[in-house]
Amino acid sequence: MNALTKMARSAYSAPRTSTKSYRDIEYEILSRITHELIQTANVEGSYSTFVGALHRNRRLWRIFREDIASTENALPDELRNNLYQLAQFVEVETGKILSGEGNHQVLIEINRAVMRGLLPIKGKET
Repeated sequence: MNALTKMARSAYSAPRTSTKSYRDIEYEILSRITHELIQTANVEGSYSTFVGALHRNRRLWRIFREDIASTENALPDELRNNLYQLAQFVEVETGKILSGEGNHQVLIEINRAVMRGLLPIKGKET
């Protein structure tokens, strides 16, 4: 089989992309960033990588905050308010961590709690 035939077959084969929900995507991103925070915190010589993970976490929470504040966000008001407050806390705590005063474990626990909330309830599809 020549290269052109292989290309033609792959072009017309079934797409290999998965369909992930927004919850799945949010979970995956939170998981990656949380893992980065865990792996780079307190490791000799990885401070710049840790700072990068902190900035990615902060950026993600800023995106969450913008989405939460949007009038198009369909989450219940109480949940939106709680998540907005968490986003603000993450912003402040990240600044404290970068100045040597905060605790990165708090950010990890917040991310984990949100990740648990993003998991589907057993027996109920979302």
